[in-house]
Amino acid sequence: MTIQTNRIFVFIACMFAGYNVTGQNFEKCKCDSIIIVLETKSKTDSAYYSNLILAFNSCDDPYLRLSFSKEALDYATLIENSQQIGYAHLMVGLAYQKLGLLKDAYNSFLNALTEYENTHNESGYINSCYYLARILAKDNRFEDAIIYSSKTLELYKSNGDSIRYASILLNIGEYNRNLGHYVQAKESFSESINIFKIKKYDFGVAYGYGNIGLVYLAQDSLSLAVENLNKSLEILEPLSDNYSVSVYQEGLAHVYQKQKQYKKAEALALQSLALALEDHLIEQIRDANFRLSEIYKESGAHLKAYQSHVAYVN
Repeated sequence: MTIQTNRIFVFIACMFAGYNVTGQNFEKCKCDSIIIVLETKSKTDSAYYSNLILAFNSCDDPYLRLSFSKEALDYATLIENSQQIGYAHLMVGLAYQKLGLLKDAYNSFLNALTEYENTHNESGYINSCYYLARILAKDNRFEDAIIYSSKTLELYKSNGDSIRYASILLNIGEYNRNLGHYVQAKESFSESINIFKIKKYDFGVAYGYGNIGLVYLAQDSLSLAVENLNKSLEILEPLSDNYSVSVYQEGLAHVYQKQKQYKKAEALALQSLALALEDHLIEQIRDANFRLSEIYKESGAHLKAYQSHVAYVN
């Protein structure tokens, strides 16, 4: 679950570049930076690096993002600025990740980690560990992802950042869930819920309940799965978090499918699909269609099962 990280990066980079980032100037700042990067002749001005960051975060084209990030790395290397080198490696890694080049992304994040470790930059080190864990998880290397997440966890624990500590616990719980380590997963989710409740962070509480519900689903503890998934949805639905609601609705549909309550299962899977289509959530569109195909197949609605399976495959 990510919070508009790109917007935050752009805001910070605007300040570095000396822009007034209030009001309408925010959008103008982004557009101007792309123009500056594409048209500039002299690339030795210190503001050029900041404009590259802005352009990177403003651009939707993945190949152009890769170009901006590599240019930022070249500039930072040229002036031997360790902090900028580390951040540029992170940008390159994010660009590769967007292109689906996981090995290249992993190497870039590892380079950033090495740079930040050598310069004893704790915040950069934490960010590098976080991105390494996420890219490893995308490659289904969940045990390695736990190793890097645990390093981040200890640093957040030592500096007292309890919200981020609890967020990393959620990630570790998810990695353990994928490994089938259900006891460890539930422990991580439960601890995160307790912290989020103290901090009154509703999203975190909801994610904890939802993920515990998915663990109980995997264990066929269906009544507990229903209880926790419903707790999550009660919090998230009023907050209009379509991605998470779609995920947990599909999970709840799976529970009702297992209980052979096919009408309830169908209704929830259709709701999950509608939300996924609304926000163009490709993975959830696929998962909801798969769930519908399974529900229809088991309930004897063979034509609908076929149609949903075709939509799932496509």
